Amino acid sequence: MRVLRFDPARGILSEASVLEERPASGPRHGAFQPTRPIMWILNELDSTMTTCEWDSERGTLRPSQIISTLSTTFAGNSTAA
Repeated sequence: MRVLRFDPARGILSEASVLEERPASGPRHGAFQPTRPIMWILNELDSTMTTCEWDSERGTLRPSQIISTLSTTFAGNSTAA
């Protein structure tokens, strides 16, 4: 996942950082927590959610937790789309 920085004076985007995702996780959707420096990423292919710490000064995301979106008793096929 690429993190872009916007320069309003010049009206351009530039790359701030790259978050290397786990192979075959399939990041699909991301959402920021409105009052804390946290972002959640929903991973479609392996039905997990990654919690990341957001550093706005550096423009970086650091994964801190990965959890399944499925119950422990789920036995079918799933995608987290």
